[in-house]
Amino acid sequence: LAVFQIHSSAKIAHLNNELSTQMKSMHDLQSSLNQMQSLVHHEENEIGGLRKFVGSKFNFTMQNIDAIVNETQTTLNEEVQKVNDDVSSQNNFIAYEFAGIFAVLGTLVFLWHTTSHLRDMNEPFVQRKILAILWMCPIYSVTSWLGLVFTSAEPYLSMIKDFYEAYCIYT
Repeated sequence: LAVFQIHSSAKIAHLNNELSTQMKSMHDLQSSLNQMQSLVHHEENEIGGLRKFVGSKFNFTMQNIDAIVNETQTTLNEEVQKVNDDVSSQNNFIAYEFAGIFAVLGTLVFLWHTTSHLRDMNEPFVQRKILAILWMCPIYSVTSWLGLVFTSAEPYLSMIKDFYEAYCIYT
């Protein structure tokens, strides 16, 4: 019995030793776990701070990009409007040139026909009426060209055309 008691007490001492080692290991593991949890919590806070920082920088950058895009669109729209105005004024100028050229050509044809009739005045009664009709070409072309260039005077110039047309029909 004494041997059994010695053996049991040695076994109990050994088990107590092992239990205390296991408890120390458990305590060390718990301590390590607490440290790791503390580090994870610290890293999560750091990540949250970085997320806020990156988010604010991203928002600031997007606002800058939006401002630059809006400014560029405004500038582009202004340039497009300026080009459209330039093209429109050039188109008007081209229209004035064409109308003026054809008014001059019509007047030159009128002068050629008028001089032909005036040189050979064989039938004065008929040729006088022909000359009155021939005068319609320069009157119409010049008043139309002037009405195109000076739009505010167009109604008055139109009256000149109408009066001369009435005169030609009357005679």
